[in-house]
Amino acid sequence: MPQQNVNASLYPWSQRRLTFTSNVPSPFPRYGAAVNSISSKEGDIYIMGGLINSSTVKGDLWIIEAGGNLACYPLATGAEAPGPRVGHASLLVGNAFIVYGGDTKIDETDVLDETLYLLNTCTTFHLSTLPTPAIFGDVC
Repeated sequence: MPQQNVNASLYPWSQRRLTFTSNVPSPFPRYGAAVNSISSKEGDIYIMGGLINSSTVKGDLWIIEAGGNLACYPLATGAEAPGPRVGHASLLVGNAFIVYGGDTKIDETDVLDETLYLLNTCTTFHLSTLPTPAIFGDVC
């Protein structure tokens, strides 16, 4: 059967190829990574952690510059970056990329990481942990 003209309004999806700007292998396919659901005001999308090739759990951080040429590359972060994890959540609020939870166990006896991690996307991408509430005292 010959292909008929397709109504583009019924199929709004389009495809774009990412531009990998480093010698690092592609971060895809990846399962259970945390990705901000709304891009930054510059159009940036952050991808953190996840499971690769059904065997390797990662804690790396990638950026896709969706507001430009779709460059995709890893970001170097500080020593306080979240460790490898899968199934975690993330949120982008202003210039803060926040990561929480996920499965961080390597051995059955390991304790899950309950730290809330914050990445300031306006600086040199240093990750830090959110201070414990006791530091702030009684604010409420």
